[in-house]
Amino acid sequence: MPMKPLPLQGLNRPRGLRLRWPVASLRTYLLAVIVVATVPLAALTSWLMAQEIMAVRHQMTLGLTQTAGSLALMVEREQVSSIDALTILSHATTLREGDLASFHMRLARKPLVRPTWRRVVLTSPEGVVLLRSDEAYAPAMAQAHGEPQPLPDGVLPPPRISGLKGVAGADLFSRIAVPVEVHGQLAYWLAADIHASAWQSLIGHVQAPQGGFVTVFDEGYRIVARSLHPERFLGQVLPEDGRRHMGVRSAGFQKSSLLEGGDTYVAWQRIPMSQWGIGVGVAAAPLDRSNIMAISMALLAGALSLMAGIGLSLFVVRRVNQPLHALATGGASAVPGDIAVREIGLLRDAMKAAEAQREQARERLEAKAAEFETLFNTSPIGLSITQDPECRMVLRNPAKVAMFGIRDGEPARYEMLQDGEVLPTARHPLQRAARGETVWNQEVEVRHPDGRVLRLLAFAVPLLDGHGHARGAIATYVDITERMLAQERLMRARTRLQDSQHLVELAQEAGDVGFFDHVVAADTVTMTSGLARLFGLERRAIETHWAGWLRHVHPDDARALEALLQQAWRDQLEQVTFKFRTAGQLDIERWLSSRMVILYTPEGVPTRMIGVMVDVTVQQQIEQERARLIAQEHQARLEAERANRAKDEFLAMLGHELRNPLSAISAAIEVLNRISSQDEQAVRVRTIITRQTRHLARLMDDLMDVARVIAGKIHLSRQPVNLGSMVHRLVSTMQMAGLLQDHPVSLEVEEVWVDGDAMRLEQIVNNLVTNAVKYSASDKPIHVRVVRADGRARLEVIDQGPGIPEALLPHIFDLFVQGERTLDRRQGGLGIGLTLVRRLAELHDGEVGVQSGPGGSVFAVMLPAIAPVQPDRVERTGEVPAPRTVVLVEDNPDAREALTTMLTLQGHEVHGEDNGKDGLERLLAQRPHLALVDIGLPGLTGYEVARQARERGHTGWMIAVSGYGQPHDVQQALEAGFDAHMVKPIDSDALTDWLARPPRDAGM
Repeated sequence: MPMKPLPLQGLNRPRGLRLRWPVASLRTYLLAVIVVATVPLAALTSWLMAQEIMAVRHQMTLGLTQTAGSLALMVEREQVSSIDALTILSHATTLREGDLASFHMRLARKPLVRPTWRRVVLTSPEGVVLLRSDEAYAPAMAQAHGEPQPLPDGVLPPPRISGLKGVAGADLFSRIAVPVEVHGQLAYWLAADIHASAWQSLIGHVQAPQGGFVTVFDEGYRIVARSLHPERFLGQVLPEDGRRHMGVRSAGFQKSSLLEGGDTYVAWQRIPMSQWGIGVGVAAAPLDRSNIMAISMALLAGALSLMAGIGLSLFVVRRVNQPLHALATGGASAVPGDIAVREIGLLRDAMKAAEAQREQARERLEAKAAEFETLFNTSPIGLSITQDPECRMVLRNPAKVAMFGIRDGEPARYEMLQDGEVLPTARHPLQRAARGETVWNQEVEVRHPDGRVLRLLAFAVPLLDGHGHARGAIATYVDITERMLAQERLMRARTRLQDSQHLVELAQEAGDVGFFDHVVAADTVTMTSGLARLFGLERRAIETHWAGWLRHVHPDDARALEALLQQAWRDQLEQVTFKFRTAGQLDIERWLSSRMVILYTPEGVPTRMIGVMVDVTVQQQIEQERARLIAQEHQARLEAERANRAKDEFLAMLGHELRNPLSAISAAIEVLNRISSQDEQAVRVRTIITRQTRHLARLMDDLMDVARVIAGKIHLSRQPVNLGSMVHRLVSTMQMAGLLQDHPVSLEVEEVWVDGDAMRLEQIVNNLVTNAVKYSASDKPIHVRVVRADGRARLEVIDQGPGIPEALLPHIFDLFVQGERTLDRRQGGLGIGLTLVRRLAELHDGEVGVQSGPGGSVFAVMLPAIAPVQPDRVERTGEVPAPRTVVLVEDNPDAREALTTMLTLQGHEVHGEDNGKDGLERLLAQRPHLALVDIGLPGLTGYEVARQARERGHTGWMIAVSGYGQPHDVQQALEAGFDAHMVKPIDSDALTDWLARPPRDAGM
């Protein structure tokens, strides 16, 4: 069916689109679809077939080219090998010396160098043959050569490779020759003849393409070797069309003529050194036939597909055209039955549905018109509608008539103003919209003759025709008089609120005040800038949640604050007051005092909390400082009272402790005055005097040690000490002295070494054991233990006494603190022993602790342990020393007499003096084993006596005696020349040790 182009009318097309589709039947378009779908497919198939043929052609070309290149490489390698062998042979001595007979003999006697050689030929530079290796040597022939030729520029000519020599069908060979240089001149050409069969044998190692051939040709295009019919074509020249292409390029691929007839596809490769060439080809006819057959089959398949598609489409199009034609001419009712094409059936159903919808739309439109008329007449919004641009006919609803006071047949008596300016009629909203403008949110005033003023909000839009031009307009007017009045009242209220807020801000700035508002249900907390500043935050209003606000409160106060608020909510309190500290945003602790007002629902659920907070840090600090001072004053008063009681108890104890030994000594002296000195009672009395005197000395030593320890003036003479051995020795000494006779003492000691002062360590052990004896009943065991634990030495003294009262336990190591005493004060002591133990342990970098209960107490001393060392001195054996000569210089007559008597009774010779000068003379005259010199002597002091004695050569032992035992006293004595320093009263055991020592000059 012919198609004629017609313009498409009634369609909204882009202006730039110029395509015009021809008007035709559906059958024509379906046939066009078949053609459009089939032709590209056929074209694609043909293109793919062509690509496949080209790929096969390329693969064939690549294979032929590679075969030609491989064979060219083999031929070139054979030629190069022959040139190398000839070059080596040309250096033969016989040849260079001109002895051609010997050279020929050598060639004839030995096999040829290369198996492919037929013979070796020697020619003159002019080409005259001088000898052949396969013929007998002819001297006349060898002498026929001319003179050697000079070398141009001193360079030998290159080797020569000839083409195929001989007559086709006869003996064919090729020759390779190299120049022979003798004395700088060209003397000979040495050549090797290679039979054509050698080249034929060489190509036998190369597999020719299936149905193809391999050819070797020389520079004159004569066939040297051929894989296909070599007996027919050996020595013949290649076809003319092949030579034409091969003479232009060194390698390539082309379609050429076959010697057998027909065409061939051949790839060739020339050998640059000899200009020989290699040709590898296949017959062209089979390949061309298969390519033509493939293309023909593709075109035939496309044509058959096109014809079948057209035929089938003509059959199917009837099923489409008939119902469509019926729908177009008779409507949806013209096709009542089933339709085979689903889309046409849907189209019929859609047409039926469209008819029904059109009827429903008409009914709805009529209902909407009735609704619009009702809305138009009853709406409180003023409406104006005009259908002409000049607004000659205007339809107004009753609300608009009431707003503007318009009456039919009367002119308008109102004025419309904007920003105090009267608007002309042309600038009214409806008139502006009728001219095509859009009016949006225009505030106007309508002033009536009676003075009434309405404030209206006007909107107006144009009504457009089909060409986009204004054909009328619609305007609405909303009475906003009451709203504007309310807005003005709101603005005035907002102004007053802002003034109040300014006052609050000023109050916050001036008085460290902040406010907050917590909406419980929404969990929002709003802090003013003043409150944010009090929390150390950025100075602005901050909104957060309750948990976030609590993070700014000190954790301890936050828990108390939440508990307080929960209780207030349960009690439905309307006001709550509390204090709290802020969290750690600030460098100082800040206290805030808050008063909250809580609002509740009728059911008692808290809804809102509004509060004010004031910085009361200064007041709180004053209160805390006052509380601290009160507590400090109270504690100081308690300490003073306790110290006063301790002083009274100490004086009472001291008086008791001093009166007891003094009473015993006084009574003993009275007894001595009444009886004989040899009486048994006198012996017991002297023992009492000795024991009580030692007790007084110990009391004085403890008092002085405590005073020195408290003042920090005690000096430790540190040395390695075996703590276990020392404890064992000290406890044994106390047992022998009868101090532990009422208590069984068990020892558990290990060898643990410490770095300490042995005398001070003995004080610690003695005080702890003595303390256990005092407060343990008779027959109660005492256990002393020394072990090494965790790198420390641990000394434990365990008793089974009544234990330490719980109130006394924290103060047990304080000065003058004692447990409960009986009236007879059987335990004795001044309350300074444990204080001395703690201070001495601390001086040794250790510590002391106590555990106590009703079943007894455990005192433990921990000291740093050291590695064991070998003792460097021999302990005292306790043996009585041999009689010695002693000089005693003492200004106190009683002390001098008592000490002289004691030493004399021990068998020693004693010489006493009461001043320093006589003492020095006596000392130098007697040269005693030991000199005891008091420090505070009249005349010469003890230091001067020692110094002058040493200067005058005295080498004996000298001991300073004094009532002072400070470290600087000991150091001063040693610097003066004394060997030791003893504190009064003198320890008899220490004195015995010095007397037992060998003479000082004997040990020097």
